[in-house]
Parts: sequence; structure tokens; C-alpha cells
Amino acid sequence: MARLHFFAQRKRGTILDLEPGQQLGRCETNVRFNERMDRDPELYAEMVRQPRYLMAAFTQEATGLPIVGFLAQVKEVRFVEEEPGLHLLLLPACHRGCGPVKSESADECIMCGLPRPTASSNPRPLQGLTTILDRIHAVDDYLVRSLDTSRAARDLVMNDPTQALAQASQTLFGASPEELFGIHTTRVVQDTESLLYSIRLADHAPKRAVEATRVMTTAA
Repeated sequence: MARLHFFAQRKRGTILDLEPGQQLGRCETNVRFNERMDRDPELYAEMVRQPRYLMAAFTQEATGLPIVGFLAQVKEVRFVEEEPGLHLLLLPACHRGCGPVKSESADECIMCGLPRPTASSNPRPLQGLTTILDRIHAVDDYLVRSLDTSRAARDLVMNDPTQALAQASQTLFGASPEELFGIHTTRVVQDTESLLYSIRLADHAPKRAVEATRVMTTAA
């Protein structure tokens, strides 16, 4: 069986280099995994060949979800790659409770990244987001939350994600995605109950630095 062969042959130690007991959410896990791929071309090649099995392995490290549980629910993993200027907006899907919420105060499922229903319109402070990836995630999060609160917002995200990202970026940070992040085009990738996307992040080149001055109060 291919699965048994993969895990039997894989004797390269941990993937994410986490501290004992440390857990990461989906976005944090993807950032950490991308950092590892940047340093390890063999890991990148392995992800191209076996994205489902490798994602099962690093998801177990990040969340504690057993590999067998991941593989029982997730039948396909698509490894897709951004390009400079091209952003892939991930729309997560519920995986029938296969991932625990990090804590009572957490507002996202640690497995799929979906906001908890009770937190879908909670204020989210933007001050202190110092990296480009942090800010891109904040804009993505805003759009994901908007899907269940506004039909017009959902239609815009699905039909014109580039414009949706531009509006969200302007709302949150007062600047366009091209100015903030160097992003001029956005495409949607959408999970299903049995399909997950794993995204290779690009190094975007922002045109100028912009400080976060607002607080998101609702995904209107």
C-alpha cells in the first residue's frame, strides 16, 4: 500500500520543529511549512509528489490529529503555488469536526481554519500585525467571515475575488493590495469536506508600508 510505504520510508524526523506541546492553527502551520520548504528543497519535492500523506504528517505535528483520522476524512490534497503578484484566497470547509478548537477563547477551528459561528462578527484588532503575511491573513480572514454574513459579499468573493480583496484591504488598512502586498490578482481555491488545498506562498513585493489604523468590527 502506498500509504504504508510512504510512512515507512519517511525517516527524516519532525517537519515543523515545534516546541513540546505547541499547537498551530492552519494558517500558522502553512506559514511554518513554507519556511521549511524554503530551507529544504527535498521537502518541497516531497510535497509535490505526495501532498496528501505529507500534509497528514505535518497536520499531526501541528494539531495532534492522528494521521489515520486525517486520511479517513481527507481523500485529496492539492498543492498549489502562488506567484509574485498572484494571491490564492483559501475558502476553508468544515471537515465534520475532525479538528478541535484550540481553546475556549480561540475563534477558529485549528484544523480547517473556519471561524467559529460565535466569533464570525467579533472585533479583531489589527494593530501589531507587523508582517506582510499577517496582514494578508487578516484580509483573507475578513473575507472568509463575510461569506456567511452577506450574500452580496459572497457573490463578490466568488465572482470577482480580486475586487473583493481590494475592497477588504481598503477597509482594513486604507490601501490597495498592490500597495500593501504587491498583489494585483486574486484567485479562489475552495476546500470541500474531503478535499484540502495546501498553498505554496509567494514572496510578494509591496509598493509601500502602511500601518494598520482600524479595527474590524463586522464583515459587512
